[in-house]
Amino acid sequence: MKAYPHHAWKIVVLLVVTATVFWLAHVYADSLAHVVAQDRHLSLAELRRIGRHESSILEAALPPLAPMLLAAFGVISTTTGAWIAYGLGLGVLMFSGLVFARVERLGWFATLAVVALNVALGLVLVALKLVVTH
Repeated sequence: MKAYPHHAWKIVVLLVVTATVFWLAHVYADSLAHVVAQDRHLSLAELRRIGRHESSILEAALPPLAPMLLAAFGVISTTTGAWIAYGLGLGVLMFSGLVFARVERLGWFATLAVVALNVALGLVLVALKLVVTH
């Protein structure tokens, strides 16, 4: 990993903070939409329900987090951890595409297209991040 070649802990912190910020942003947006749509105060129970509903954002960060923690503890190199994390992140995108296709009862060609688009979007986002920060 070029940005932090010897600082796996920085990557771990960035991963956790980024996932948490995105989760909080989704919880906030859904909570606000709920209040506006229902025209009433948001109960703590409803806020918890929204938080649980959006928890897949946090769950999606767990597979890439595991190899970065191994790197942070010195079990593997930071570069190896980062490549494994990228691979697992793409795996999460593939799996979520497959789940979507199954729920929608898509045929094999449509399933392949959904998975390919999901992975392509992930690759485009990583490429944009690299272009912007390097």
